[in-house]
Amino acid sequence: MNWTLLDYVAAAVMIGTAGGVVLLALLLSRNLFYRTGVLIAAAASFMVVWSAFAVGIIADEQNDANYLYLAALAIAPMGAAMSGFRARGMANAMFATAIALVIHWRYPTAPPRLADVGLVDTLRRKGAIVAMTGDGVNDAPALKKADIGIAMGITGTEVSKEAGDMILTDDNFATIVKAVELGRGLYDNLTKYIRFQMGVLSGMVISFLGAAIFNVASGVLFVPLQTLWLNFTTQVFQAVGLGYGKFADDLMDRKPRKADEEILDRWRFAWIAIAGLIMAIGTVGVGWYLDDRYGAAVSRTGALTVFSIFNLVFSFTALDEKRTMFSLEGFSDRKFLLTTGMSITAIVLGTELNVFNRFFQTTGLTRAQWGACLVIPISLIAASEAWKWYLRRRSPEQAMSSAVVASPVSGTD
Repeated sequence: MNWTLLDYVAAAVMIGTAGGVVLLALLLSRNLFYRTGVLIAAAASFMVVWSAFAVGIIADEQNDANYLYLAALAIAPMGAAMSGFRARGMANAMFATAIALVIHWRYPTAPPRLADVGLVDTLRRKGAIVAMTGDGVNDAPALKKADIGIAMGITGTEVSKEAGDMILTDDNFATIVKAVELGRGLYDNLTKYIRFQMGVLSGMVISFLGAAIFNVASGVLFVPLQTLWLNFTTQVFQAVGLGYGKFADDLMDRKPRKADEEILDRWRFAWIAIAGLIMAIGTVGVGWYLDDRYGAAVSRTGALTVFSIFNLVFSFTALDEKRTMFSLEGFSDRKFLLTTGMSITAIVLGTELNVFNRFFQTTGLTRAQWGACLVIPISLIAASEAWKWYLRRRSPEQAMSSAVVASPVSGTD
C-alpha cells in the first residue's frame, strides 16, 4: 500500500495533536507530580498514535478498515491526558476533528464498512451524540448502534430500514435538518407548556392554602365558577399559545440536550415554587386588603383579576428559560399574541360585564383597584429577570453543537 501526500498530512495532524498535548501539559500544570502524570499519559498517546499509523503503513488494501479503526482508537487516550488539566471539551473536539480528517483524507469517496460500528462506539464513549445514515445491509449494525439511525427510504434495503430509528423517505439530507428543527421545536414548546401549567398550578394551590389559613374571603378565595372561568379562559388560552406558538429563533444553534435530561429538574422546580409563592402572596394580599375594606365579593373579584394577570405575565416569562421576556421573540409570535388578546378580553369581561358579574358572582372594580391589580404582577417580572440572569451566569449558552454526524456512503450490497 502506497501512501499519498494526503496520508502523510493526516499522519502529521495526528502526531502533531499528540505533541500539542505534551506541550499543553507542560504549560498548564504547575504541580511537578501532576505534570509528570499528565506527561506520561500524553507520551503514551503519542506512541499509540504512531503505532496506529505504522499498522496502516504495513497493511494491504484489505485491511483499510482496521487502519481507520485503529486510528480512531489511537486518539482515545488523549481524552484522558487532556482531562488531566481540565480541558475535556477541547479533547473531545480534537478527537472528533481528527476522526473527520482521517475519514475525509484517506477515504474521500466511501469510508470502510467494517469501521462503522467501531467508529460509532468510539464516538459515543467520548460523549458525542452520533447520527448515522445508511442504505445497505452492512450498514444495519451501525444504524442500530448510533443514537439516531437514519435509513434511506428510496435506495435503502429493508434490513437498513428495520435497523434505523427513522426513514428518510426522499433520500434528501436537507430533510434531516428540517426534521431535527421540527423535533426540537415540538419538544421546546412542550416544555414551555409544562412549565407554565406547573407554575400556575403551584400558585393556585398556595393561594388557596393561604386564604384558608388566614381566613381571606371566608377561606374561599375563588368560588367554583370563578375557578372554572380562570381555568378555561386565561390558563387555556396561554397554554395553547405556548404549545402551538412559533418555534424559538435559536433552536438550531443550541447544543443537543442529554438523552436523560429531565423536563423538570431541581432548578426548574425551584423556579416554579418561587413563582407560585410570588403569585400566591400577591393574590392573597389583594384579597385580604379588599376583604377587610369592601367585603368578600370585591375581595374575590380582585383576587381573581390579579391572579389572572399573574398567569398572563408568567406565560411571557415561560417563553424562554434564559432570555429576557422583553426580547422581540415573544412579540413576533402571532398565535401567542392572539391568545394573549383573548385572555385580556376574558379578564376584563369577567369583571366589568354585568351578565358575567351575576353568573360568576364578581363585581366591577374601581380605577385604583384595577391599578393595584396591574402593578402587583410586576413583582413576578422582576423575579423572573433576576432568575434568568442567574441562570445565564451559572451556565452560559454555547453556540457550538456537540453533535457528530457520521454518514457512510453505501455501495452495492
